[in-house]
Amino acid sequence: MKDSYVVDGAFLQCSCGNQKGEFKAEKERAIHINHKIQGNIQDYKPYTHIPSFGLCNSRLNPDVIAANRGRHGQWISQPCRPVVTMKWMQGKENVHIDGHPALLSCSKNSCMWCGQITFIEDGQE
Repeated sequence: MKDSYVVDGAFLQCSCGNQKGEFKAEKERAIHINHKIQGNIQDYKPYTHIPSFGLCNSRLNPDVIAANRGRHGQWISQPCRPVVTMKWMQGKENVHIDGHPALLSCSKNSCMWCGQITFIEDGQE
């Protein structure tokens, strides 16, 4: 996917999750592309902007560690509860949406459990 602006309804994936998730841009924003709210690098809050990604298989996630303690064999994933604490990286620095760089399809973020979060669709039709 070439770099494009991300809007509400884009799809994300996490390298430690087993499902894609739908991105939600800040609802009060007035800037739209084709009637969809445009994202900026500040749209990073878990469950508000970034969804759960199904089941997490990160070996650094305390829930996954606890579920697999003492087990020898098949790995047991646990429900994804993303912990994202920083703004998106690689925003469009010369285009600001509500005072912050626009979010791009190449923008990336990380979960505290070392999952890499990336866009797989920009949400534009």
